[in-house]
Order: sequence, then structure tokens, then C-alpha cells
Amino acid sequence: LKSIFFININTGWIAGFQYPDTTNIMKTTNGGINWFNVRNTYSNVLTSIWFNDALTGYAVGWKYPLAYGVILKTTTGGVTFTKEIAQIVPQNFTLYQNYPNPFNPTTKIRFEIPSGFPLRAYGNDKVVLKVYDIMGREIQTLVNEKLNPGTYEVKFDGSQLPSGVYFYQLKTGDFIATKKLILLK
Repeated sequence: LKSIFFININTGWIAGFQYPDTTNIMKTTNGGINWFNVRNTYSNVLTSIWFNDALTGYAVGWKYPLAYGVILKTTTGGVTFTKEIAQIVPQNFTLYQNYPNPFNPTTKIRFEIPSGFPLRAYGNDKVVLKVYDIMGREIQTLVNEKLNPGTYEVKFDGSQLPSGVYFYQLKTGDFIATKKLILLK
């Protein structure tokens, strides 16, 4: 474990690297008595973690074995981290089909934000990615932040949900796209 950050006496996060190749971000809500994993990734060595508040935080480090810099950002308290996966600027907004689909229990959702963004249509310049159940009830917000043009990927964990059909929707400015994903347990 390389870094620890508490926003108050009860809530804190730890980031580090576990041999041979797993990065852990763990969270406590009871002052460190119990810790639970909020993020396991591969090939990243995280050396520092810092939170602005209970939802917005950053983890930084480098990509093993090449030593490329890595910056992860969350706006969900660590439930999901948005990761830019390409620096080529896309020409259009795109929401890709999640992979794998069907999935159990995690899947990845990729989307592209073009240059010229942010559009300030309807007073919103944030990128919002949410998951809904078949009845249209919001299940989880995966992204709710301003993003630079680029290609992004977010991991969705359905381990606490029942099997079924869900939808994910990307909204930004006047662009809206929705796709279906299937959780099979």
C-alpha cells in the first residue's frame, strides 16, 4: 500500500499495488476498522490517492512495465473510475456496446467525446453516463463530470444486482445515446 487519504474521521481510501499485477483501491467508512475493495485493476502501480470530497477523487501512478503515467478520476466515491484510453481526438460522439455482453459480474463501457466539446446546450457541459433497470429506474451513475475530448472506458460492476436486462445512457450537451446490456448470473 502506497497512499492513504481520509476526508473525515470515518471515510478514507488506500491505494497501492499487490504483487504480481493487481492494483487495489480500498475504502473504509468506519475509521479503518473494516476495508472493502472499490477497485482492482491490472498493470497500474498507484502511488497516491486524494479526494476533494466524498465523491470526487484521484489516484495516480504509472503503468507497469512501461512507466507511462496513469491518472484515474472518480465522481462516485470510488465505485467507478473514468480512464482515458486514447489520446486521439474523435470526430463524433460515440457510445459503444459494452463488452462482454452478456456479462457476469463486470463489463466495460467505452465512449468517445469529440473536439468542440463541451457544448453548453441546455446549460449542461458535463458527460453523464447512467445505468437503468428495465423499468427505467436509475441503478447507478458511472460518470458525471466534465471530460476533455478523447476515448474513455468505464467498468460497471453488477455483482449486487439480479440477472436481467439493463440499459446504459450517455448524455452530454444535446447528444443522447442508449444501449442495452444483459447481466447473467
